Amino acid sequence: MSEDNFQDSVAALDALPLSEQTAAAVALDENARTLSLAARSLQLGIDTLDYDRDTFIDEVADLFEESTEALHDIQARERFTGRLLRLLSISSLLLKGKAASLLSEGQRFGITSRIITDIRPVFNADFQNVALSGAIIVHTLKLEYFESSVRKTFFIQLEPSDVTNLKVACERAEMKQEGLIAFLKSTDVPLVEPFDN
Repeated sequence: MSEDNFQDSVAALDALPLSEQTAAAVALDENARTLSLAARSLQLGIDTLDYDRDTFIDEVADLFEESTEALHDIQARERFTGRLLRLLSISSLLLKGKAASLLSEGQRFGITSRIITDIRPVFNADFQNVALSGAIIVHTLKLEYFESSVRKTFFIQLEPSDVTNLKVACERAEMKQEGLIAFLKSTDVPLVEPFDN
């Protein structure tokens, strides 16, 4: 990316208030969206590794220098580290990176869920004349998640009443979320959405 494109994209990101970033993410050009994601990822790295900003920038530059010829001289390295420093100075993106870091402070992180529904036969107890006597409906909740960077799957068998209870719990969580969003709006505290684009 040319220096002019970099500076223009950073200026556009820096001028965008946090409260408008989610709506404006689509309107940003590709360079600005790429830099936005990079800044949030870098901040997540800083928080995850518990480094100070300058040490982290030096470590990234060292790794980049080892893996490519792009930082072949002092001036190229200084330009690279300067760009990283500039990206890591955009306060709204740092806040998004910190929010992403908070989301990663758990043991397991959900990816997908699915409910598989099927009919299971119920046979009579007469072992001499086995016959289908009825059927039950069974739901299986399949949860895929990451634990210690390993993708795992967990299955939970549910009765129809369990599905109803799960639906009610999810609807209640959505209502709580809406209430908290309304509260934040009334206090002028912006809602940080770390993964909006």
